[in-house]
Amino acid sequence: MRKILIVDDEFLVRIGVKALTNWESHGYQIVGEAASGREALEKIEKLRPDIVLTDLKMDEMDGFELIASCRKKYPKIKFIVLSVLDDAENVKRAMKLGAVDYIFKLKLNAAEFLEILNEQEYEEPADEREQFVRKNISDIKRLLVQLASEQEYTDYDRLVKTFEKFGFQVNFEAPYCVLMIRYAHCGRRDERPDKAQILEDTIENMIRNVFGERLTIETYGYSEKCLVSIINMDRQEDYEDICEAAMERYEALCEYGSRYANVEMEGALSPCFKGIRRFSEAVFCCEKAFSLAEDPAPGALLVYHSDTRKEIPVIKEFIRDNLSKNFTVGEAAKHCHMSESYFAHVFKDETGFSFMDYVNRQRMAKARELLKKTDMTVREIAQAVGVENPNYFSVVFVKLCGESPSEYRSRYRFDVRKDKNRWKKQEKTESERGKRNIED
Repeated sequence: MRKILIVDDEFLVRIGVKALTNWESHGYQIVGEAASGREALEKIEKLRPDIVLTDLKMDEMDGFELIASCRKKYPKIKFIVLSVLDDAENVKRAMKLGAVDYIFKLKLNAAEFLEILNEQEYEEPADEREQFVRKNISDIKRLLVQLASEQEYTDYDRLVKTFEKFGFQVNFEAPYCVLMIRYAHCGRRDERPDKAQILEDTIENMIRNVFGERLTIETYGYSEKCLVSIINMDRQEDYEDICEAAMERYEALCEYGSRYANVEMEGALSPCFKGIRRFSEAVFCCEKAFSLAEDPAPGALLVYHSDTRKEIPVIKEFIRDNLSKNFTVGEAAKHCHMSESYFAHVFKDETGFSFMDYVNRQRMAKARELLKKTDMTVREIAQAVGVENPNYFSVVFVKLCGESPSEYRSRYRFDVRKDKNRWKKQEKTESERGKRNIED
């Protein structure tokens, strides 16, 4: 699999290149992106791409400096210039520095792009198994997800191993929900059959790029003009987090689909499930959501609400309102008028988490909010979310969030400063472009 790095200071250009085709089915993998030559150098050191698609005019370090800097250190990298139409002199200069070809980024075409990439000479040919997977990846993914959705299918252990064998990043042992996307082309009705797969690949890439910014997601073709995505919950999320992020990202997906692929979409999100045996139920919930929707608003994601026990939303609200209190499973069960064992079973079945695991996740979510928005000490925050022992609080925080409270606070504040500087720089660049356009 040949690795590609995209370097361009325009976000839409980077998205456009990534969504152009199913790169993996052609033997290429987009391993990263960068908004400047300086950032690209850091990514090249870590990712070691085979191909770098680069713009020439960028802040901090332009494409010329990037190509020149890599010429001796990374002589095997193929640099292909993303050029504008009237940039012939700059393209020639880049070619002299070591670029191997160029393509007009305002007229991106998958066939032309792949032709340029395939013309290059690479050192190590892909082995036969990789070539087979690459050529049949869409069919393999479709078959696997269709088998998983069949209620009559029983060889689940073998199916899970097959998902793992082909390297698909989905964990059925962790809580997950299913996003189903249906789409219709807004163009001519006599759409050629050979373009159907290209369109599906384009939408799959859009889903990966748009949702992948916030969620751990793997997308599969399911049926004609229908895709399903499996969204895994990570250590910092619960179902409410997933719903919020999915609805926000789905709106952006619809906009991209309309703008770049000329398609209209409708989407549905299932409840939370755990285990591959319940995947068919998750798919059914999405289909049920479509059938129940009478007149959904454009860009609105349908969220299927199962027949949740009425006590569960009550106890969830009670938990959020009383995080500073030290309550037990028995007290929660009593609040719901259930036995402790029955309550524990119902709660886990409805939420995908044990009661105390859910409580701890809510406590750490509140702790992250306090770390971001206040100057409270770690000890004070621990007490505010109902954990008396600050050392135990830190242990739970690391387990669920992957870093210590102090590391989280430092990283968040660094990221905020970084984002502010980036947006200021982008606003300045756009302002300068606007002035140039007016002068022209």
